[in-house]
Order: sequence, then C-alpha cells, then structure tokens
Amino acid sequence: MKTENIFANFHDIIMPPPVSMRPQTDGYLLLLILLLSFLFPLGIYLRKRYLRNLYRKQALNELTVIVIKKDKPVEQLREQLNLLKRTALSAYPRADVAKLSGEDWWAFLHQKSGLQADPVLQRYCENIYLDIASINTDGNRKVAHYVKRWIKKHKGVKID
Repeated sequence: MKTENIFANFHDIIMPPPVSMRPQTDGYLLLLILLLSFLFPLGIYLRKRYLRNLYRKQALNELTVIVIKKDKPVEQLREQLNLLKRTALSAYPRADVAKLSGEDWWAFLHQKSGLQADPVLQRYCENIYLDIASINTDGNRKVAHYVKRWIKKHKGVKID
C-alpha cells in the first residue's frame, strides 16, 4: 500500500474579512451626528457652570480650613470676614464691592443673597474687628455659619 500524505490535499484556512466598525446604514450615522450635536453644547454648558461656581467651592474649602483653627479665635474671625469680602469681590465688580463697609456692606450681603445677618452678629463682627469687644467662640461659630450660607446662596454675576 502506498503511503501518501493525506494533509497535502488540504488547503489553508481562509479568514473572513475583518468586521467594519462603520455602521452599515446611514440611519446610525445620522443618529450619531444628532447625539454628538446634543452632547457638545451640553458639555460646554456644564463646563461653564463648573467654572462659574469654582470660586464658591474654593471659598468653602478655605472656610473649612479657617474654622479648624481654634487656637487663635480673633484671627479666625478676621479670616472669615476677609474670606467673605474676597468671595464678594470674586462674584461682583470690584468697583461696587471694594468701597463697602459697615451698614452698606451688610445691606449688600442681604441684597445679593436674601440672608439677613442678625444685628447682634453684625455688631459683634464690627466690635471684634475694631478691637472693642472680647472674642466669643459661639459668636465665631455663628459667623462661620453665616459666611458658609452666604457663599452657597448668593446670586453671582453671569460670566460668559
């Protein structure tokens, strides 16, 4: 009997062409274009909103750091009030905010956020700032609470 190689009659495997990643119909292409045309403006809007409110997030983080400092309560209160002023300067035109002090300052804060500061709290802040009164940890806590609420609630100016 003759021994021949039975594998000599076989052919190599023929691989099918690779699958195309492009959709086969134009409807899917149209759907992709519509989806991207919706997502692109949405992404731009979300980025603008994030950047518009970034100063609030930074101010709240800084307030948290300030509140942790309990060893120097007078310095803590002054830093809280300075943070409030800097936040207002970030949100509104410098010419309108920088000149404000006293009753005008508190009226401005109330106008922009709708949060009315307690008159006792106002006097406490002014007296501590002028070194007339003694420091009070409960007062500092109330000031920190007011500053935090004001940063969260004030209506900022639209930035394009």
